[in-house]
Amino acid sequence: MASRGSGTRVARDQRGIALLGSILVLALLASVTGATLWLVRSELWVAGSARAREQARYSAEAGVWHALAVIAPGTSFEDLVAGTGGLSDASDPGPLPIGGGGFVFFPGPPFGYGVTVAADADERVRLRSSATAVRGAQRVVRATIGREVEPYAPAALVVASGAVSVAAALEGLPPEAGGILLDATQPGDGAQAAVGASTVELAELARSTLAGAGATLAGATLRRRARAFDVAAFALATGLAEQDPSVLAAVQGVSGAPAALVVRPGAAPGLVGHGVVLARGALDLQGAVDWQGVLYVAGELRISGAPCRITGMVWAESVSFAKGCSVRFGWPEILAADSALRLPRRPTLLALDDA
Repeated sequence: MASRGSGTRVARDQRGIALLGSILVLALLASVTGATLWLVRSELWVAGSARAREQARYSAEAGVWHALAVIAPGTSFEDLVAGTGGLSDASDPGPLPIGGGGFVFFPGPPFGYGVTVAADADERVRLRSSATAVRGAQRVVRATIGREVEPYAPAALVVASGAVSVAAALEGLPPEAGGILLDATQPGDGAQAAVGASTVELAELARSTLAGAGATLAGATLRRRARAFDVAAFALATGLAEQDPSVLAAVQGVSGAPAALVVRPGAAPGLVGHGVVLARGALDLQGAVDWQGVLYVAGELRISGAPCRITGMVWAESVSFAKGCSVRFGWPEILAADSALRLPRRPTLLALDDA
């Protein structure tokens, strides 16, 4: 028979083995747990880094769209590449590094982008948008910017500053009695408005001024924002010789052979014919107006003669109606004017890819 001491030693040995086994199991579980936590942490880091890179990609795209938004319809791409065109103020070129801007934090640090411009061919430019995000993520996208096919014509009457004045004698007069009519009932692409301005607020100001004076505004859309551009610079870039406004005493252009003219600021005896006229400053139309085409005025347009009928589009910094006038949006007339002189086009995104 085994002694009691021997049984006690066996029991102690068994407890020791169980304790050692428990320690080994705990160590193994700790190792497995540590490995699992490391794996989860690694996967979270990888997922976070991938998300940060995707966020940087979206920020880079935002930079492209921001740059696109500050390029005006009439901008020369040559000037844009040189850093002197397409911006609201050439001496303060805005938030993008187009002609001297800087890095833009969007929607806030560390997210942001910077955009640079390079030359391309066939009236195109290349944008390079470099963006950052969290965890030091960086992405670069390249965009090719071109011109829309059709001329930019947002409204029957564009008053860039929103400033409109109407003589008291015209207030409340219907078009047939010598009042004011702005008609966009036959738009070219379904989006044209009766009146436009450089911001929605200014467009509403122009609309409310005209409506308050009893003008007739017709069309599916009464007012909308128009992307402003430098009319005087555009007129200069045409290369056309600047003429005295007295030249408008004669009929300019005919159907099928529209004219294209640039005139100096001043008083014109009238405006009759077909085509496009650009005034590099304020213009006063003192006689009969019967124009089919486009009229651009880099300043105030004053209508002080009668009768006044324009089919196509009028674009001016401000407008003063001393006499009544009918301005009807006319897409065929605009396209005919474009055949005489290539009118401003909006910039558009043609291609976007990762650098």
